[in-house]
Amino acid sequence: MEPTSVKISSISSNTNQSVLHSIPCKIDYTGPADIDGYFMVEKENDTCKASFRGHSLEGKNISMPEGYNLFILKQSARNAASSTPSYDITSKRSELLLWEWDKEPGPRSTMVRALEFLPLAQRLSSD
Repeated sequence: MEPTSVKISSISSNTNQSVLHSIPCKIDYTGPADIDGYFMVEKENDTCKASFRGHSLEGKNISMPEGYNLFILKQSARNAASSTPSYDITSKRSELLLWEWDKEPGPRSTMVRALEFLPLAQRLSSD
């Protein structure tokens, strides 16, 4: 199997600090949406509550491990004919709002457990 490569063609100076949400569902839509108008978040101490399509959700801000960031990418139109996908970085984040519908977000959450392995993987690969 041939390795996949991605070319990052530019980094936006966008200072948009909107919240990045990780919601446990699949949405077959890729266009703009009035999130603020339909997804009402109630903050309670260090957790959040909301509902999506009738399902109650609990959310919590999760920070990335030190040395890691999240990047929001958008496919670049100028190199669309190239065999290597080219993307522009539209935003950079150091945390996300993790939502769970069947448990409180925390150490048992799949995303939290996966993020805990990043520093371990880094240490193992540098030996």
